[in-house]
Amino acid sequence: MLNPEFLAKLAAMRAKTQIPPNVTPQIVDDIGLSEDHLGDRFPQELVARREWIAENCYGRVEIEPIRDTQMRLVGRQFKFEDVVDAVFFNLRWAGDIR
Repeated sequence: MLNPEFLAKLAAMRAKTQIPPNVTPQIVDDIGLSEDHLGDRFPQELVARREWIAENCYGRVEIEPIRDTQMRLVGRQFKFEDVVDAVFFNLRWAGDIR
């Protein structure tokens, strides 16, 4: 059985990183940010984006995989709580914003 203290810490951590359901996220698609496309550079590129987000974004951010019709990973989708964070991320990393 899981420790209740651990479950409380996990819930608090999720609350910090998840975008609230009443907020429309600003979505940036980064097609090509995948191991198949970048090879050995993929982990470095993903970590670089995560570090940039940690240093420069004020709102919450969620990162999700993008899959094609055959369920292969083809990129990552970055969902920003704040439109300004999404725009600056897009300017830095040149993704497709929607």
